[in-house]
Amino acid sequence: MSSFFKSLFSKRESTKEEPERAGLEKQKKRKSKKKTKNEPGCTQEKWDELVESGENLSGVDHPFPVTKEELKKHNTKEDCWIAVRGKVYNVTTYLPYHPDGAKKILKHAAIDATGQYMKAHDYVNEEEMLKTCFVGPLAE
Repeated sequence: MSSFFKSLFSKRESTKEEPERAGLEKQKKRKSKKKTKNEPGCTQEKWDELVESGENLSGVDHPFPVTKEELKKHNTKEDCWIAVRGKVYNVTTYLPYHPDGAKKILKHAAIDATGQYMKAHDYVNEEEMLKTCFVGPLAE
């Protein structure tokens, strides 16, 4: 009987220690995944509502072919265009909604960012998500 009690006691000790160690490991992992938070009120749901409202977020009256020279002019937080899969989008309004923060998009502002976009977002339908931001096709 006494060995039975000993085994219960030793198991209890090991189960006590395991959650503590697991908790420390999780804390370390959390710290390494430093994620930028969106600005207050800028959630994916709010962005979806804004897109569904149909408001023109492109900054242009009608789509037009965008040259690479024109694209290069739009490289600031106040005026940010990117090209993805041959289409140019004015993502200025989207910057505060991006889950990893505006800096991630601004690194690829004013260029054809298809390669970078596909590495991180191959599962995202950018045509649907940015349909109200469409400026025009990227001209050759």
